[in-house]
Amino acid sequence: MERPITPEVLAQCIASGRSAPAAAVGVSDEEYAEWVENNGAVKCIAKTRAGKRCRCFVPGAHYRDALAWKEANDAGGYCSVHGDA
Repeated sequence: MERPITPEVLAQCIASGRSAPAAAVGVSDEEYAEWVENNGAVKCIAKTRAGKRCRCFVPGAHYRDALAWKEANDAGGYCSVHGDA
């Protein structure tokens, strides 16, 4: 969900190189990029045998609001393969 961004915040974004869209939705630049890249879906927090994060998504965890996505992503979850690993 988009939130109003003030001219002052926009000026700060321009001066600091911060993402104005990320500031508008209330998340960090990195979180915004991950939210967009994953189309609002939350990735599984399990680790593979190789020690890398699973690339699958948590069933039913798809958010159009970046702050709701951040909350769910921070809480973690598992894909159907890893269950409650």
